[in-house]
Amino acid sequence: VCVCVFSHQARCDVDRQYLFFMKAPTTPSPFRWHQDDPSSFSAASFAAALASLNATSTDKLSVGLTFQWELLDCFLSPHTCSSSATVAGLHNFLDNAVKFNVPVAVTLDPFQFYYQSNLWNFYDPSQPGYNPDNVANVEWTDWSNTSAAMIAWRNWGSQFRMPTPQPNIVAPKLLAAVRAAVTGAVQGIRSWYEQQSPAGQQLLVAVKLGEEIDVGANFFFYPHGNDIFRQYPHNTSHDPTYGLDRTKGLAGGLAAVGYNMLQTLGLRYSGGPPTRQEVTRGVQHYFRNAIDAAVEAWPLLNDTSNQRLLHAHAGYVGDPLLIEWSSPMVWPAVPTYSFYVGPQDVPGQPGLASALQTFDPSQHLFAAGEFFCMSCRSQSEWYRAITTLLNSPYGRLKCASVYNLDPFVSSPGALAALHQLLAESRA
Repeated sequence: VCVCVFSHQARCDVDRQYLFFMKAPTTPSPFRWHQDDPSSFSAASFAAALASLNATSTDKLSVGLTFQWELLDCFLSPHTCSSSATVAGLHNFLDNAVKFNVPVAVTLDPFQFYYQSNLWNFYDPSQPGYNPDNVANVEWTDWSNTSAAMIAWRNWGSQFRMPTPQPNIVAPKLLAAVRAAVTGAVQGIRSWYEQQSPAGQQLLVAVKLGEEIDVGANFFFYPHGNDIFRQYPHNTSHDPTYGLDRTKGLAGGLAAVGYNMLQTLGLRYSGGPPTRQEVTRGVQHYFRNAIDAAVEAWPLLNDTSNQRLLHAHAGYVGDPLLIEWSSPMVWPAVPTYSFYVGPQDVPGQPGLASALQTFDPSQHLFAAGEFFCMSCRSQSEWYRAITTLLNSPYGRLKCASVYNLDPFVSSPGALAALHQLLAESRA
């Protein structure tokens, strides 16, 4: 995969791929990165992260770092993040990439957390941003706004309540907020980039928009979810815990959402729940808005070379029941997906190859925005999981972000497998 950041650069190492490691803000030891504290992205923290990997990049496989900035709120809490702190943190992160000569990727996510935007609260005068009109910005479980979800649930290893419901990802007010937030963050990256030497510029490998954009997966909703919340607003012990069942389609056996999205787009106003094709259109509409904002803020992102700095990360993708593989395929972004696998799995499906052939017939380029082998327990298992991803039969993998650094380092055999891969790539 091409290492050149933009097509006007002279040299391009067409075989290079990247493994990035994400430091989750929920794992503070031995250091903590958090967007509300720009100073946390320090030289000492970079040194500690790189020392934990003890990995030297090669011409074919580079090891780097990544982080996920939320643009409409903080990651989980507290709800005190600001756009100025985000830009300052980005600059510190990128400056240390140059200091340590390590490739990096950044995620700008306006989706997973949006409490601070005040666009969700249509029902509670005691909470920030109360406005009954906000019902247009959240998802409904049927065609009437009386079915609007008040909260949601999420499972990132274990289930927890989200204080915000699934957003209506095509709501005009939400898209305006997304556009403004993306513009500010991208302008911050651009200002840093334009002050760097060509060698420093090459260290920025990906600017990813969104983190698993989907409908009904990262914000899932139990049947009678509002009744549960009204009866037990501060007590989750009565919440159902059976969660999503991917074998039961988009809604996962739970309450379907996305009706508001369909009406906002003018696709239809009656009938059954959203189909995977309709949700795909909604996700693409969301990405089109964010990508247009990014390119307008930094025209150099409208790159059509065989590298492409801009990425778009969709979630809950898979044939035949889930969102379509084409959902993040909005030019010029590199379509990006999450792959949580076992040691015998092949990440992706033939549908990914078919979609890439239609979208990007000359390059077939894609990326893994999140990757981890959940059941790998040995060097051989980790080696197989990583090499299978790097040598995908479905397209040309540009890069993969391992989520997260700490569990990878502590997983038996993971570091040994990484070092084996790097040694082989030097041969």
